[in-house]
Amino acid sequence: MAILSGSNNQFQFWFSQTTIPKEIEEKYRPIIQRISGFPIESALDYLNYSIQSVNLTIDNTFEPITQQDNGIKFGRNLRPTKVQDNNYQKEFTVTFQLDSSYIIYFLLKEIFDHYFNSNTDKYLPDAQYVVLLDGYGNRLYRIKLNEVLFTGISGFEMNFSDNSIDQKQIQATFRFESMDLEFLLE
Repeated sequence: MAILSGSNNQFQFWFSQTTIPKEIEEKYRPIIQRISGFPIESALDYLNYSIQSVNLTIDNTFEPITQQDNGIKFGRNLRPTKVQDNNYQKEFTVTFQLDSSYIIYFLLKEIFDHYFNSNTDKYLPDAQYVVLLDGYGNRLYRIKLNEVLFTGISGFEMNFSDNSIDQKQIQATFRFESMDLEFLLE
């Protein structure tokens, strides 16, 4: 019988090594190295370190069959049958903890602008992975998200009258074209 974990950390997610373009990585390296008490030296490590949660939406609700009158009495055309995978809502949201000076927001914005304005490829260069763990910390499933498109970043609020000590967060949204689910036996 598995012991229930008190913490909600039975997953692993990180962005791949090629997510941040080299010029953005080099631009942010001195800024990240300036943060005191922070052993991380690269923008990619900083991005992965700031992840708070991942919301993976794989909604398989299908649209209802629609009928169109084709002008013939009692004649109806049904919507064409699609490959089942195309009907899934395929997106995920990554929540990041905002830090001092909102560095993570501007890092994400530059990454978004790079891919959005790309003439060659708007998708992230590599697949992204979510690994699910069992109650003992062993890897159980690996979800490979293929052809990931960076679709947006939430805004953030700057407010002088708010001195609550809660963690400020920002969200980045992504869509993917397909996914592969692999069952892992360790």
